[in-house]
Amino acid sequence: MNSAKFREWLEIIGILAVVASLVFVGIEIRQTSRAALEESFVGDLDTMIALEEIVVENSDVWLRGCRAEELNDVERVQFTRMYHMHEFLFFMRWLRGTEGVAAANDDLTIDNMAWNLYRSKGLQREWDLHGAWRPHVPDHMPFQRWRALVEARVAEYPAFEPEPIENVFRCGLN
Repeated sequence: MNSAKFREWLEIIGILAVVASLVFVGIEIRQTSRAALEESFVGDLDTMIALEEIVVENSDVWLRGCRAEELNDVERVQFTRMYHMHEFLFFMRWLRGTEGVAAANDDLTIDNMAWNLYRSKGLQREWDLHGAWRPHVPDHMPFQRWRALVEARVAEYPAFEPEPIENVFRCGLN
């Protein structure tokens, strides 16, 4: 009888050890994910600085692209690259906001991206051209959800010609 009770206690302790190790692994995974997102905040600053430098160096291309004016092939590549950096910056800010990292505000990033698209025919054109997020690959980062939220916000704006953007970084439309 003593041996049977001892064996039962060993089994209970074993089960508790397995549960404790699973909880520990879950906590470690959550901390690692959060650390990676916090690290992306530093990358966000680098992206913003790089984008600003590229926009300054190619301001004529950026401004004409945002206005949806004609661009030659080289300028088109430049503008598309700047657009992707712009879009990625807002997406990462939104993602951090949804994860509660670095005091990011997910609603504000949706508003800002939607407002930029609404007020810039060139950014809207790029948004439409590059909307597919590798549909054959599972969406591990909720990119499609972000796009849907931005598009829903744009749809809330009035259907008339918006005032042009005056802030150069946000496109500099006059």
